[in-house]
Amino acid sequence: MNYTRDWQGKTQGNFGIKLLLWFFKIFPLSVGYFILWFVIPFYLLFARKGYNSIYFYFRQKLNLPPLKAFFKTFRNHYLFGQIMLDRIALFAGKKNVFQVTVEGNEILTELIAEKKGAIILSSHIGNFEIAGYLFSMGEAKMHGLVFGEESKNWLKYRDEILSRNNISLIPVSHDLSHLFTIMNVIKKGEFVGMPGDRSFHETRVHTCNFLGKDANFPTGAFTMAEKLNVPVLSFFVMKSGKFSYNIYIKKIEADSIPQKVENFVSEIENQLKIYPEQWFNFYDFWNDMNKKTA
Repeated sequence: MNYTRDWQGKTQGNFGIKLLLWFFKIFPLSVGYFILWFVIPFYLLFARKGYNSIYFYFRQKLNLPPLKAFFKTFRNHYLFGQIMLDRIALFAGKKNVFQVTVEGNEILTELIAEKKGAIILSSHIGNFEIAGYLFSMGEAKMHGLVFGEESKNWLKYRDEILSRNNISLIPVSHDLSHLFTIMNVIKKGEFVGMPGDRSFHETRVHTCNFLGKDANFPTGAFTMAEKLNVPVLSFFVMKSGKFSYNIYIKKIEADSIPQKVENFVSEIENQLKIYPEQWFNFYDFWNDMNKKTA
């Protein structure tokens, strides 16, 4: 089964990043949050594809009435803006602003002690990347798979900050050479983090029920983990308060790859039950937005 990656997003705006870095070196993060109240309405007006996809999620997947779905869509965009500002604030050195709690840290501790690598699966909910700035795995080496066509300055800032926590980036490449890099670092007992809800040049997917509708999820991470005999962990970083995050770590286990995918999808659903406003796939995830949404 072929899966077309409808999402084509990339982070742009080198000047904007530099401006925000300067801003947060002078002003507290709460000032940025306040400004967002005036910025988000413009995104709702002009970024219609993103607005429609999130509104569709609240209306069709969570079955909210129209007005409540609209306010939830605003809240979703506002939270996403906060998350982006949190990352920039960390680039600017505001690490001590945030508090982090971790559930399941003993799973990582055990794997690190065994010097056994693992694949860590994230999803486009919450703020997975911020764990790289706030959560250290000690001497264990971590590699993060990233979209290779991001802004060069954005990748540079990320790589510089992440390297302080023994984390490096693996850009996705069109020639698939990143797959060999992933296999090599895992064989050395290191960890690789990648999204489990989007496909990069991936053709093999498993279709399963997600929030009441069939959706495609890539199987590549589970296939690779099986070949290399390493575990797959789900890793979700959810914004739990103004300046706080909760990290949830679980081992994904099952007798078959399709069942492992479904178990991972169930973990995403469990997180969305707690944090429904932190769904950040700003495109037609289910490929069925042609249905009436109001």
